[in-house]
Amino acid sequence: MGFSRGPNIVTDGLTFAIDAGSVRSYPGSGTTISSLKGTMTGTLVNGVTIGTTNGGFLAFDGANDRLTLNTNINLGNGNLAWTVSAWARSTTTTNSLGHGAIASNDGSGPVYSVMGINSGKIVYWTYQSNAWAQKLGVTTVNDGNWHLLTWVNNANYTMDMYVDGVFDKNVTNSTSGNNNPIDAIGNSWTNIFDGDIAPVYFYQGKALSAAEVLQNYNAQKNRFI
Repeated sequence: MGFSRGPNIVTDGLTFAIDAGSVRSYPGSGTTISSLKGTMTGTLVNGVTIGTTNGGFLAFDGANDRLTLNTNINLGNGNLAWTVSAWARSTTTTNSLGHGAIASNDGSGPVYSVMGINSGKIVYWTYQSNAWAQKLGVTTVNDGNWHLLTWVNNANYTMDMYVDGVFDKNVTNSTSGNNNPIDAIGNSWTNIFDGDIAPVYFYQGKALSAAEVLQNYNAQKNRFI
């Protein structure tokens, strides 16, 4: 499929994948980035910088950069299996709803979840029982180094979060709502990610196993570490 420096990632269930380091995903100029699987595209807004080290990455300025997808990726209400995985690098210390967002919605959904970094940890925010709930991990990831962050939602309203292929935290209630639409990478409806994002993978209908999460990490770690 031509994935940059990642020929051994898990492709079963993969429905969306972007990588600024692949000319098939980003040709080197313009504002359009295309999924390596399927036909979805996204628009780089306000001058998102394309980094050239580590095989290529998207650099978000924390001010107004954003990547908006042309179609929602619907993840279900916590009752469907899915996985989102992203290589990210940041020193952000923010800890607030909508901040530190790696994947979310820019407000047109409306918004029902945020995947990102809060308090220097992997985080999942989800709207449940008419209120937002924060699910915070335990491993420090805002050290300025690249980390593979993975959210694995099981079909029974639970989630496992991983850092660099290693299990980090179980979320006992990942209930969401409104089919949990995602259309934003590197931003949310309220804030811009301050840091860098490289490959991003969405798996729909598939909760990656611990071995598969580790496989994805091992497939590209030499690019980032």
